[in-house]
Amino acid sequence: MGISVALATYKRHETSLKLFHEFLLYRYQVEDLAVSEIDVEILQKYQHYLMTVRHNNNNTTVKYIRNLGKILNLAVSRKLITASPIEELKLKIEPVDKGFLTQEELTKLADKDFSIVRLEQVRDVFLFCCYTGLAYIDVYSLTTSDIAEENGRLWIRKARHKTSVMCHIPILKPAKEILDKYAWYKGSTVFPVPSNQKLNDFLKEAAKLAGLDRKIVQVYFRGNTRHEDTYEFWEQISCHDARRTFVCCSLALGIPASVVMSCTGHSDYESMKPYIEVADETQKIQMDKWNSHQYKSGIMEKMERMTSTQLKQLFEYVMRMA
Repeated sequence: MGISVALATYKRHETSLKLFHEFLLYRYQVEDLAVSEIDVEILQKYQHYLMTVRHNNNNTTVKYIRNLGKILNLAVSRKLITASPIEELKLKIEPVDKGFLTQEELTKLADKDFSIVRLEQVRDVFLFCCYTGLAYIDVYSLTTSDIAEENGRLWIRKARHKTSVMCHIPILKPAKEILDKYAWYKGSTVFPVPSNQKLNDFLKEAAKLAGLDRKIVQVYFRGNTRHEDTYEFWEQISCHDARRTFVCCSLALGIPASVVMSCTGHSDYESMKPYIEVADETQKIQMDKWNSHQYKSGIMEKMERMTSTQLKQLFEYVMRMA
């Protein structure tokens, strides 16, 4: 296409570039095209090609076109073209249901005993991400120097790989237990973390054995046609679900969004919005406050009517149960 890009940038968008070259060969019988020749009409035909020939859904189509748009923006910055035609397209990512574990599923996975070491290790790395909000690349590169003790509590202080934003994450008790469990590991990082692909493959296997079989429905569009697929949760689980689990469970427990954002490294509410799920469990916890309020009120009324002897007997009973 007549421009050079950094190797990392090229690799990041390699698939999108390959697809665009395939489109050029399919539609115009050429393998390459000068960047100045790419206009809105060509992009619209590329969009149509991705949906009709490649059978991509709308969101995947938008992703590939936006990746191509980043190359076009690079051409603008290098003054190879005056403006990117991508700006004239109306590209919209449609909301989709994102995966995350409920508190019950989190406990179910944590309590599962695995006889296969690789599944146990992958489960532990995934759980550590659930308890800290770390993304795959950040736990993959986590070192002991990223962990510090302040006022009797351990903290992760690490810049996110994706944004370079510094995160300040308190290490909760279950996360500390996982750290202690892998104190034997003498690698350059804290955990023995496999590649992203292997981790996701092993994680699916572990989640299936743990019985994470909740039915999830994925709705997507191809053009104006609505499609719906049903899966069991273990079939779709991935490492990135851990980060969403951290956000959703934290909010469900009533932790303020500002505190969660300081852990995840999101700079504003809008940037964290894709991770926030209005989960059934979150709604239930919030709405059950009505029930718990009434229940507590009833207990207080009964206690106010008790004699001193009855209150003493109640206190002794509670102490025996504790």
